[in-house]
Amino acid sequence: AVYGKYPPLLNVSRKPGEWQSYDITLIQPRFDDKKKMIKPCTLTVYHNGVLVQDKVVMNGGATSGTIGLQDHYT
Repeated sequence: AVYGKYPPLLNVSRKPGEWQSYDITLIQPRFDDKKKMIKPCTLTVYHNGVLVQDKVVMNGGATSGTIGLQDHYT
């Protein structure tokens, strides 16, 4: 999930202790010459080979930053 914004399309998590994989495509935002955002960032995620986020729009004012991945331990 993109916490607080988009739930996953499917839950394809494997059992605890099993290997998980993610393929993430991030298309950066576009800005005009005055640094006004003209196209927001989008994110597509495949989790364990299954599409779980499809071109979701990541609205925000930042022009740079990081993506954090979170893990849950049981």
